[in-house]
Amino acid sequence: MIMRMWHGVTPRQRSDDYLQFLMRTGVPDYRATPGNRGVYVLRRHDGERAEFLLLTLWDSVAAIRDFAGPDIERARYYPEDPGYLLELEPGVEHYEVLHTEFPKQPAARTSGDVTPSGRPPKLAVIGVPSNAGARRTGQERAPSALRDAGVIEQLAANGIEVADLGDLPQVVAKPDTTNPKRQNIELVRAVAGQVAEQVARAAGGGARPVVLGGDCTIELGVCAGLIERYPRLGLIYFDGDLDLNTPEDTPTGIFDGMVMAHLIGRGAKELSHAGPRYPLMPEETIVLFGYNPDAGYIDPGEFLRLEECAMVRVPRSEVSGRAAQAAEEAVAKLQDRVDGFVVHFDVDVIDGTDFPAVDIPHDRGLDFDEAMDALAVFARHPKFAALTITEFNADDDPDGVCARRLAEGLAGALAGSGTDS
Repeated sequence: MIMRMWHGVTPRQRSDDYLQFLMRTGVPDYRATPGNRGVYVLRRHDGERAEFLLLTLWDSVAAIRDFAGPDIERARYYPEDPGYLLELEPGVEHYEVLHTEFPKQPAARTSGDVTPSGRPPKLAVIGVPSNAGARRTGQERAPSALRDAGVIEQLAANGIEVADLGDLPQVVAKPDTTNPKRQNIELVRAVAGQVAEQVARAAGGGARPVVLGGDCTIELGVCAGLIERYPRLGLIYFDGDLDLNTPEDTPTGIFDGMVMAHLIGRGAKELSHAGPRYPLMPEETIVLFGYNPDAGYIDPGEFLRLEECAMVRVPRSEVSGRAAQAAEEAVAKLQDRVDGFVVHFDVDVIDGTDFPAVDIPHDRGLDFDEAMDALAVFARHPKFAALTITEFNADDDPDGVCARRLAEGLAGALAGSGTDS
């Protein structure tokens, strides 16, 4: 194996912008090249300068040449690089990798691939601080807000064996005016790829991943990462919206509103074909649970796709007032079709007056306790495989009240995870 090392320097005030540029361009290009074994992006600040070091691992010189061109000792640059870098350093360095040694799972805050008891974890918490597919900032702060609210400690206090696998690199996206119908698509794809790798490691070690988002597009990575362990993977999409728009008819260009369309194989090929199979999720393995037409955020094209689809449909009107029973009925329709199922939980399914710290608050949603009751039913089913929490916006929760409430609610809902026979 060979390590390729590139060095570059930006002004300190441009370093965050350059990091996002790398995540949209260089990192996806590295990972898409056959023979690439991994990418490390390193940064340090030195006064008014920011130094970047990109370390990439390769199977062979031929694989490096496929990425860099015939002269592998020369750095490869993009046309936009001069707008960020103080100079274009002409060369790179290569080293033969003689030995590597990593734990099976990345180092964690409280534990890695085992819990303090010495047993494999029942749940593995993964933070994805990203708003790559979102309308505005705030969701990238959600994992840290939930950690500060004590979600890990409350899970452990409820008797759950839990490993905290830490957070992926933070991604703070800006409006992508150059692609108004496909905003930040490369960044969305890059984040989803990172999520898939981390989820696959956790699930492969026998844990049920609990993924703290982050915007809804991380579900593309969660599902992709679970498929090796659960070839007949199911999805309960517990969301106030349908997310069935595509780049052709989206009113915003934000991929938050297009997640389900890409999961079932529609929309942009960069996302719909990015997973280990196509479509990533067959329609008959999906339950749309709690979607809220009365909130006014479902577009006409989404209603048309809803009528044409084979997904199980459980609107908010069939959940309100009977959340636990509706959840049991939904699982009963899915359980014989799948090996395991992931629950996608978008907090905008909760009424905005009851839980306002969401990216887009929805009227006429479920109350908070109803949502937790449904989650508890899903989590205690023996085929419960993972949970993804999305759309919590920490910018709208300056005193941390909603974060503490959500952390407590999640810990309670997950207390019996996988216990039903």
